[in-house]
Amino acid sequence: MKSMHVATTTRLPNYLRSRPPYIAKLELVFILWLTSEAVKKALCDFPTKIKCKTMTVIDTHIHIHEPDVPNHRLVRRLMPDVIKEIIRPEGVDGVIVVEARQDISENDWVLELSETEPLIAGYVGTLDVYSENFSLDLAHYATNPVFSGIRIHTLSHSGHARENIFLGNMGHLQTAQRSLDLHLDYWTLPLVDHIVHVAPELPLVANHMGQVPLATRSINSEWINNIQRFAQHPRAFMKVSALLQMVYRQPSPWSRSFTEKRAILPPHDPEYYRAAIDVVWNAFGEDRLLYASNWPQIEHVGDYSDEIAITKTYFERMGSDIADKFYFSNAKSVYHMATR
Repeated sequence: MKSMHVATTTRLPNYLRSRPPYIAKLELVFILWLTSEAVKKALCDFPTKIKCKTMTVIDTHIHIHEPDVPNHRLVRRLMPDVIKEIIRPEGVDGVIVVEARQDISENDWVLELSETEPLIAGYVGTLDVYSENFSLDLAHYATNPVFSGIRIHTLSHSGHARENIFLGNMGHLQTAQRSLDLHLDYWTLPLVDHIVHVAPELPLVANHMGQVPLATRSINSEWINNIQRFAQHPRAFMKVSALLQMVYRQPSPWSRSFTEKRAILPPHDPEYYRAAIDVVWNAFGEDRLLYASNWPQIEHVGDYSDEIAITKTYFERMGSDIADKFYFSNAKSVYHMATR
């Protein structure tokens, strides 16, 4: 008697066996569409609290400290390991270190540290802008790609001769393809017109939104006018930074000594700051705004997460392309960050 081989097949559930073939094809098309890059990008752009880590984030303004050098200006004198613990949970990948004591020796310390610390994407240092040796000092530091530029704190030149030396040195800075950070009050920003005249291609980076006074929701009209005037220069950039601190610009109902400020905190609601950010957004657009925190100084009045939440709320709702410019691409353009 011949043995009979009976083919066995897996029995499909009724709901699958009864499904028309075109339905299965549609489901396959839907799955392919859902996993496409375009759709994943759109989902990341959707204004929800879902975090999609698809871009690099650079904080363009933090300060660190040499352990053995006194510095009363900084609220905390800590090293990069501490800032890593603070910024990593917020999705920040690298930082631009900014000088904190206007001493040329700080340049050497930060640049040496950067050799073993990949977190440092760039360094805005300090040089004597009234020195006739400026070009030599600049040439020395510019051999290091981490050296991104310098920062100044005033444009009040004491004498015509000093101003001429200063303006000549700005030409050297432009030739070296470095940047100039401006730690200036908004009412002095119009003075940069003299710099633009001699160095029109020099990137000028205003710190902390031009020291915007944010004591109330009513935006200062002089600040608006000077910000708009500054933004007319094609190579003018703005750091959206230190917003929590700017609440304490006089006159302010929150003005207290540093020891009291923790008890009377500034508003942490991102909407409180929207009107001021609207001004710089309309003036500078998507290609000339930079993310920055001003850590550790913001800890006078709040935490790092409080500060970055303000810009996240504002910029991430604009889509990933604009957010990428704000958090990374614009900084790369200004500071020519070294590949690490």
